[in-house]
Amino acid sequence: MNIERGSMENKNIVTLFVRNDKGDMLLQKRSKQKGGKYGFISGHVQESETNSQGIIRETKEEMGINIDEKDLKLFYRVEEGQTNFNLYYMNRNLNIENLTLQKEEVEDAKWCSVEEIKTIIDDDKLYKNHIDAFEIAMKYLCKE
Repeated sequence: MNIERGSMENKNIVTLFVRNDKGDMLLQKRSKQKGGKYGFISGHVQESETNSQGIIRETKEEMGINIDEKDLKLFYRVEEGQTNFNLYYMNRNLNIENLTLQKEEVEDAKWCSVEEIKTIIDDDKLYKNHIDAFEIAMKYLCKE
């Protein structure tokens, strides 16, 4: 089974961590229909896409951010049952005011320090699967 492309048998989930030069990370507040908690850019890979194409599409749809595959660093991949999780990282300085949020899915976006994200986690305002991904990302980003 090729986990590079979406398929009907396995589900590929992609998540992107965007960090700016200050070390802050981009968080989105999901719409009430999507649970209303904070999370990172993420979504499902469509059957006709590679994982990197999936996260490029999700980033454009959810946040209005254009990225290129060369901007992405895949730093973690794991298969759990029928689901493949793929974590990407990108360094980019963005002006929040210039983002075009997909209102059906994303209510707001903001830059947060690692400490602010930890507070959001303590307040139970970050999705559980994003907490796990964040902890993995912190291990990776500390090595960079």
